[in-house]
Amino acid sequence: MTPFRLMFGVDARSRDDPRIRELLDEELVTFFSNEREELRSQAKESIQHVQTENKRRFDKSRKKAFQYREGDLVAICRTQYKPGSKLAHKFLGPYEVTKTLRHDRYVVRRIGESEGPKQTSSAVDFMKPWTSDDGEDQFRSDEEDESGGHSGRTLGQDGRV
Repeated sequence: MTPFRLMFGVDARSRDDPRIRELLDEELVTFFSNEREELRSQAKESIQHVQTENKRRFDKSRKKAFQYREGDLVAICRTQYKPGSKLAHKFLGPYEVTKTLRHDRYVVRRIGESEGPKQTSSAVDFMKPWTSDDGEDQFRSDEEDESGGHSGRTLGQDGRV
């Protein structure tokens, strides 16, 4: 027994027509589908705009990577830190570039008995030209020095200019 029948003594008649209900449901589904697709396309355009703006802003301050040749001497950045290495040199080396890889990456091999891995790969972001403490390069031959080395500022191997 329904509350309406208790109150009025007759069953309540619903004016809902099943055909009207179906039409309203279909209309509601298509409306939400269209609105969702429109929101998705607006979000896609907004994301694309933000990505191009971010790329433009990033590329504005980015400079081209320094190109090394096979045989160049470099220092590589220390990437693995351990306890007690706070005062250790920030760069390891000397290393010789043995192979050029894609996307400004190089395979380097350690020269001499210095600290660091014997052979590794490194990105140009973590490398700099090797300069010895006395200003002369003790690992290069005279022919290589005459052929032209790297010009520009000399960097100390402890990471200071």
